Amino acid sequence: MYWYQGFGRTVNGARRWISIPIVSSFQPSELTKIGLILFFAVYLSKHKNELRNIWKGFGKPIIYLLPALVILLGIQSHFSATFIIVLVVSVMMMVAGTRFIHFASLGVLGAGAGAGVLYLLAKYRNIGAYRIERLLNFSNPWQDAQGSGWQIIQSLYAIGSGGLFGVGLRRQQAKVFIYCRAS
Repeated sequence: MYWYQGFGRTVNGARRWISIPIVSSFQPSELTKIGLILFFAVYLSKHKNELRNIWKGFGKPIIYLLPALVILLGIQSHFSATFIIVLVVSVMMMVAGTRFIHFASLGVLGAGAGAGVLYLLAKYRNIGAYRIERLLNFSNPWQDAQGSGWQIIQSLYAIGSGGLFGVGLRRQQAKVFIYCRAS
């Protein structure tokens, strides 16, 4: 048993929620998102003249970001929050003046290495295997239409029947399928 397994509440196999009497439950990753946005806003504004340098403008900020990502992925297995944080920080860095070529070269390398590590963990340690299953289901959701592909199929039905602007408030067709599946 790891030291962090005694904290929080488990929901659907993930221990990401802390129970607080006033607000019921709380995800620490939400504070992490706000904290990192504020940190990088201050950091990028103070180091604006160094952002064109590959180390000071790209490498150093990424090193500051790594501990939060390791905690979110390693301890909480919270891939969606990690993705959102990386996306927001990357956009902030590019808007602040970091060169796009740094993201194109080192970012692709880092993303490839991260995907490789996630694949190896899923394949040989059975950690996060559901992520690979979700990607495979995305490519063919009808393979398991009543199970893991169900949500993707419902999204396609909603887009297909509603078009670009939808069918209007309370005129959707998908609600019938949702209620039938829940029972």
